[in-house]
Formats: sequence, C-alpha cells, structure tokens
Amino acid sequence: MSFLQSVKNGMARTPLRRLVVECRHVGLSKSDVFLASFPKSGNTWLKFMLTHLLTGEEAPDTRTTDRYIPSIGQHFFAGRVIPSGGRIIKTHEHYRNCYHRAIYIVRDGRDVAVSYYSHVKRMRKMRLPFHDYLLRYLDGQ
Repeated sequence: MSFLQSVKNGMARTPLRRLVVECRHVGLSKSDVFLASFPKSGNTWLKFMLTHLLTGEEAPDTRTTDRYIPSIGQHFFAGRVIPSGGRIIKTHEHYRNCYHRAIYIVRDGRDVAVSYYSHVKRMRKMRLPFHDYLLRYLDGQ
C-alpha cells in the first residue's frame, strides 16, 4: 500500500500526529485567512508580495514575512494585517472545517516535483537520480 493510499484510508494519522495538528490549530478565528498549498508551490513568494501589499513594508527576508504571515502553529502573535482584523496564516495541512476563508495556491504538479527535488537535494536529504525520485514522488513516498 502506498503512502497516499494509507492517508486516504486514515492510517497515516496516528494519535500523536492528530494531537500535534490539533495544538497547531488553537486560537484561530473566523476572520483568519489561510494561505494553503502543497510545499514548493509558491507560498513563500506570495507571502513576500502580500506582506508588501498589506503592510507597505518591503520584506528583505522570510523572518519579516513570518512576522505578518506565519505558519500554522506560530500564529499566536501574528499581526492582524487584513482590514477586517484577521490574520493570514500559511499552511500545508489538509483542509479542516476551521479554515473558513482561504487562498489556495495551485501550481503545475510537474513544476512542483522538479522544485521539491531541487530543494531536498540542496538540503542533502536525498541522493537519488531524478527518475528514481520521481517514481517515489508519484507513489506518495
């Protein structure tokens, strides 16, 4: 059974993982907006643009964008940059009922695969040739 099949069957969600996810989602409000995407889909790039548009501040690095648009679980002290008083919170988590408002970023899966491959190679977490990586990626590994 592939990883994706096990997720669909609910087997990848252990009780500990569910607890961690629940803790990350404490303190959310209906005015919060979620910036959601699969990793390497352009989330960080959009955070730079939104930070500048909503605050007028140029973001020289991700520490600045994280102050205004943090990841889920790091949102407790985030600035309320939306005119309605809400926050923008980045997430790679699966959809949840508490995500009342969201911006969902979709990028061509072929581009995501290449970008993610480059990322893990750069982080020295993998030494597979691209072809072998791609087969595992497509199988959900």
